[in-house]
Amino acid sequence: MSAPVFCTQTERIGPFTLYRPPAQFPLGTDSVRLAGWAAPRADERVCDLGCGTGALALLLLARQPRLTVDGVEIDPEACAWARAGVLRSALTDRVRIHEGDWAEIRRLLPAGGHTLVVCNPPYHVRGRGRPARAHTAARAADAGVPARVCAAASWVLQNGGRLALCCPADRLTDWMTAARAARLEPKRLHLIGRPVRLALLEARKHAGAGLGITTED
Repeated sequence: MSAPVFCTQTERIGPFTLYRPPAQFPLGTDSVRLAGWAAPRADERVCDLGCGTGALALLLLARQPRLTVDGVEIDPEACAWARAGVLRSALTDRVRIHEGDWAEIRRLLPAGGHTLVVCNPPYHVRGRGRPARAHTAARAADAGVPARVCAAASWVLQNGGRLALCCPADRLTDWMTAARAARLEPKRLHLIGRPVRLALLEARKHAGAGLGITTED
């Protein structure tokens, strides 16, 4: 597989190549922070929910080359870019990209097959069937995303497995509530900024209560 002909921009992530659509912003600091926060261990089985063009998978593998990663993405064009980057980076034995919705997770991946789920979720709604910039709802947060992500994460995670995600600080309560509803107990929380703008959250499947909190300016 080659890169889509209309995709001419690339970024280097360690030894790997990330393809980026012309209209997409460069790799953001949120993904870089999340990759470090997730702290994957060798040989972990990772699922990236909403993997986009594959940035998080490449960031994680640059840190821990023995991982295996399953990326789930609903956008077929993003899947094509992600697969092209995986091929260019010689990671076809480490990364698989699955096209589909989080709601279809039971069709895409087996139950309890992963030890770590990562997610850098969309912060805004994209208008279905119309350009995102032209749709006024693109400026509003999607209230259903936390519940859908956490339900999918709970399905793919083994007992004791971890969900690591980043979210705007003003949506943190939505994510913590959704995590608990999906049997994912919040265990670690890192707050960034003054005032706080970003939260990094880790929740574990079927874990006991107890939350550690750290901060940085």
